[in-house]
Amino acid sequence: VQVFPDEYHIETMPILLAACPKLRDKVNIRTILQSLMDRLANYLADEELLDEEDSNQVKRNMAKDSFRMIDECVQSVYNARGPKLQAKEVVRLQTALLSFSMKCYRGNLEQITLCLDNCVVALQQARANQALMQEARNQHFDPNAPRVLPQLDEVATKELEKLLSIPLDELALGVLTLDHYADLIGFLPWANRR
Repeated sequence: VQVFPDEYHIETMPILLAACPKLRDKVNIRTILQSLMDRLANYLADEELLDEEDSNQVKRNMAKDSFRMIDECVQSVYNARGPKLQAKEVVRLQTALLSFSMKCYRGNLEQITLCLDNCVVALQQARANQALMQEARNQHFDPNAPRVLPQLDEVATKELEKLLSIPLDELALGVLTLDHYADLIGFLPWANRR
């Protein structure tokens, strides 16, 4: 991502994003996507400062479609990796996408809500997968025993706190009115909910 010029990334972004879900599980897709989003955000900011003519509307169209394209890629990664995707990586991917949205689409509550919703759904799935794996490991599973949902590990908790703090700068206490914000707070341990 670092070697090629920004214009190359704009033109080949659909190809790169389509390949990401097909990569091996050991490949850190978040790093690739985060580098791409940082480059695109900086490119768009630089181009706005230069106020150059966008004769083919390439930059404007890319700016409009890039969030949607990257979000679809992230959802495809979730589907492709399934239960192997750890909660911390789910949160990190959504944090990177939310940061990108806040840089490029200031004030777009629809995108903020979408990131929060995607994170809730993915964390619920990760938690359910983790619970099933724990039950499978437990040879003396009592089907009548109450189910205890696994908590986020320390790294995932820190990442979730980071994600929840991103919209605070722009929305302040207005974040409390966002759909799914309270749901995400519910994933935090009690001590971290302040």
